[in-house]
Amino acid sequence: MRYVTLILLYFTAFLPVSAQISPPGLDDTRAVVWGAVGFSQQIGAKWQTTMYLGTSRESNPDSYSFFSKPAISVMDLNQTYSFNQHWQLAGCVSFRMQSRYEDDPPYDLNDPALRDEIRYYMRLFYRHKINRVSFAYSFRPEYRTYYNHSHPWDPVPQEFRFRLKAQVSIPLNPSGSNQFIVGNELLSATDHHVHNNERPRWTHYAYTEDRLTTYFRHTFNKPSLIVDLGFMYQMPAGEGLITHFAFDFIFLNPFGKPAPKK
Repeated sequence: MRYVTLILLYFTAFLPVSAQISPPGLDDTRAVVWGAVGFSQQIGAKWQTTMYLGTSRESNPDSYSFFSKPAISVMDLNQTYSFNQHWQLAGCVSFRMQSRYEDDPPYDLNDPALRDEIRYYMRLFYRHKINRVSFAYSFRPEYRTYYNHSHPWDPVPQEFRFRLKAQVSIPLNPSGSNQFIVGNELLSATDHHVHNNERPRWTHYAYTEDRLTTYFRHTFNKPSLIVDLGFMYQMPAGEGLITHFAFDFIFLNPFGKPAPKK
């Protein structure tokens, strides 16, 4: 059913985007390189759909060589409805496949080597401007399920997580084709633990990490394309800094501009 859901969403979505495609958070590493390609399609005045495909590579925990080994691949789909110029609501589903490694040198692949994830989430946005500077705030509740070969992942098969993010976009030229984008996101979660013969339990709801993003964005007219280049600094609670170098390409309205309202 997981794959059927994704396939149906793929063929019913036409695809959009309003911000950079932030890299997914990782652990047990120091440096990550992330790249993604997305499509954005406006469907009428109210609806917008987004799809992107992304992948990354990571370093070992004791180095900064971010091309060392595969990290995670992501396919993400979301549909956004705009209530007005300030408020938006998005419903999303994401499939992720992550390589898992042993904790000790030489950090070989674990057994099992891959962990799959299906993520369902919503995102409520509030946007406004002060002069030419744009601000966006979002609340994002998530339900995540982990598995391997259709079996629940031991010891954490599921998680509820909540994310609060603030972002500001600063134009760097009169046309606004160049922008500097800064965002900060706070994450908190509760995990469902099932391990060996222990009784399943939910952990205490707690703060988990902070993510700071800094991006340069350029928008091309022909083709209609956004290019983002920047960094995400991931700060998990009680752990060291993880630096993500990230870039993405977002194609705008690849299936044509929607007809204007009559």
